[in-house]
Amino acid sequence: MELTAAYPKAVRDRQWYRLDNAGKLYPALSTAKWDSVFRISAAMKQDIEPKRLQRAVDSVMPRFVTMNTQLCKGVFWYYLEENPKRLLIQEDQIVPCAALSWREKNGHLMRVLYAGRRLSVEYFHAITDGAGAMVFLKTLIAEYLRLRGTSIPCEDGILDLRSKPVATELEDAFQRMPLPKNIKRTIEGSAYRFPGEKMTSPHARSITTYCMSASQVKEKAKSIGATLTEYLTAAILLVGYQEQEKENPRKKLPVRVSVPINMRQVFPTDSLRNCSWFVNPEIAPPFGDLTLESITAQVRSFMKEALLPENLYAGIAPNVASENSLLLRLAPLPIKNLVIRSVHKAMGIKMVTTTLSNLGLFKAPAAMMEEIEWVDVVLGPTKGAGTGAALITTGDRLRLTYTSNQETPVLPGAFERLLRQEGLSITKEVLWG
Repeated sequence: MELTAAYPKAVRDRQWYRLDNAGKLYPALSTAKWDSVFRISAAMKQDIEPKRLQRAVDSVMPRFVTMNTQLCKGVFWYYLEENPKRLLIQEDQIVPCAALSWREKNGHLMRVLYAGRRLSVEYFHAITDGAGAMVFLKTLIAEYLRLRGTSIPCEDGILDLRSKPVATELEDAFQRMPLPKNIKRTIEGSAYRFPGEKMTSPHARSITTYCMSASQVKEKAKSIGATLTEYLTAAILLVGYQEQEKENPRKKLPVRVSVPINMRQVFPTDSLRNCSWFVNPEIAPPFGDLTLESITAQVRSFMKEALLPENLYAGIAPNVASENSLLLRLAPLPIKNLVIRSVHKAMGIKMVTTTLSNLGLFKAPAAMMEEIEWVDVVLGPTKGAGTGAALITTGDRLRLTYTSNQETPVLPGAFERLLRQEGLSITKEVLWG
């Protein structure tokens, strides 16, 4: 994009970036009261010093050029433009994962928050995914600790603020993946949704965290031949099966859990933008007599096939092909937004029962780990009535957080009861609601 001489020079000189393939979805679905926002927090061992944190933010933001942006509306697409406004930290008193004011002039697409010992960063999903967000958080904490006199090396995902961004950090990696041609989109059909009316206020939500021993959960999963993610996915599928049996609807639907996959583990890229894909393990009618062990076996078999690189690339291919089609590229932005919203309403919300996002093990240099008690991740509420979960492990501390905008969410409590029946030790924390 070129800015003509009609624009002031300060505006013409600003850097701009295309949204990545996944990022294009989120502005189209956004409303004044809802954005796709997620939060990653670190509980430090000492109270946050606001002035020092602001200095750290000032130092870190210029290094993350695609996050230090505002969202602008073009004729054909939204795009990111360098934001000249300073990102100011805020005391953490707002509703977690509230909508961002990105429609305002120089509105930022992220916020940095502090409360007591907790440092949180919230991100609009249009600019990054969980892995990219984690790089920012680690780099911010490292700089904050350096300003306090602690030496933190640039490793384990911590960027060197003295270096300039490399091309692969800024790239839309989907455009460079070896995607097959002429792959048709797979339509999975409607899935079972947990019952519950949506809360009337857009600011209302319940956020509950379950803390467990990661080694205990892994041992339980290993005893039935599964990974931690497969085991927890199977547990959610079993809860969905049991709840649907209680409701006893005339037509039984599949129970399907959407599991994000970090494609950086498959495709070599340093991209700090969206680089995740989703696989959707399910159980489908006729169900028969299901147990946690039998469902886990199904999930394990599904994941073995779904995570093959060629199958991941085949799933991504239709999305990239649609974006690159001449017809869609030439359609004005309002038409694109209408199409995206219609497709998402018809398919995206209804196709999955819930989401389980595992950001894995939090790794950082020893000097940083000594200053951190735990890290957790919170998904923003869905656009429709629903409940989603995200987890991350710090040392042996696994924190799984459910976010729901339903008046009486069924899933969190039923999930907790099931894992307790499995003999797992769980403590419960309520962050909000």
